[in-house]
Amino acid sequence: MKHNNHQPICPKCGYDQSGEIATWETQCPIEGVCTECGFEFQWFMILNPVRGHLRWFVEHSPTRRFTIKSSLLTLWMVLIPNRFWRRVGVERPVYPRRIWMWVCLLVMASYCISVLLGTSIQIIRTDYMNQEYTLMMTQYPQYANQLKANLVDMFEFSYWASVARASIADPIVMTQSISQAGLGFCFVLLMTILMWFVVICATPVTRQLVKLRLAHISRAMALCLIAPLIVLLTSNVSSGAIIIEGMLRPPTAVPSQGLEPTLLMLIGVLGAVSLVWVQWFWMAAYIKAWRVRSNLLLALAVFTSLLGGFTVFVYMLAY
Repeated sequence: MKHNNHQPICPKCGYDQSGEIATWETQCPIEGVCTECGFEFQWFMILNPVRGHLRWFVEHSPTRRFTIKSSLLTLWMVLIPNRFWRRVGVERPVYPRRIWMWVCLLVMASYCISVLLGTSIQIIRTDYMNQEYTLMMTQYPQYANQLKANLVDMFEFSYWASVARASIADPIVMTQSISQAGLGFCFVLLMTILMWFVVICATPVTRQLVKLRLAHISRAMALCLIAPLIVLLTSNVSSGAIIIEGMLRPPTAVPSQGLEPTLLMLIGVLGAVSLVWVQWFWMAAYIKAWRVRSNLLLALAVFTSLLGGFTVFVYMLAY
């Protein structure tokens, strides 16, 4: 990844350092301080940002392809926000377009998994119903013609076209409890993420306190979207597992009452952990990476974020 004609700017606030460079007479100093925000940095990070790339970070991938290895390493590092932000900080080059492209690819991958899951469920359901109708035809031969009309030819193109169309149009596998819990947690998480952005960027006062390039906040928002995406995908897979388990259960078997409550508890725990992780992620970015010194703004951001999430939670309970 080549960056020609690079403009030397402060990695935190984006202030142009060309004036400071013009004062050099004999040699380049090792360290510098931004006169705008007071951030201390090393000059090699400013003059040659490529040297600050992290090979495990998908945003700094040496190729234009998002490799599976760098994606897995990035997800592993993001799992513990303090560890991630200590290594990334604000000194490292930030490429918002690349990180948002990667998140979009994760969304597309999750969508494809959901479509495949929905297609599998429809095929299993059709095969199950065909077997039921066939069994009923042997038990009630007098109604054989009527029952035969309900059989679906699974080898016809029209059947596969309808299955694919339905799965692509509605990839969310619906079961009443699991789907409601998963979607509910997703909206709560999205609101908490949005409120962090609003508090930090909404007013000139907060922007002046933070003195941070918008690209850094954009990076944090993109990475935070991993949490609701995981919750939604997990709830989708759990719903599919419940539907398939119900259809494949033999008629003589005792209905299992343990799968759905267990999976519902799993979604609840995952949603709660994700909510804690989102707050931890933003707080680690605020303190470890961005090094903002306003504790009042941090408390306001946490309170507003949790209040926004709680408001969405109450609204979804009411409706």
